[in-house]
Amino acid sequence: MRNPEKETTLVKSDQAVVTRLDVQDLASIENAVNQGIKKIVIRFAAPM
Repeated sequence: MRNPEKETTLVKSDQAVVTRLDVQDLASIENAVNQGIKKIVIRFAAPM
């Protein structure tokens, strides 16, 4: 997402990761992927 700071609905969801992503910037891509992985790990590690 180019401007995640403007998003108001998805940031409230626990099933979405809202982060800046510029497909021409490797650091941006790596950050977005790492945030997604972190969210998955935390979600599966949490007791149900």
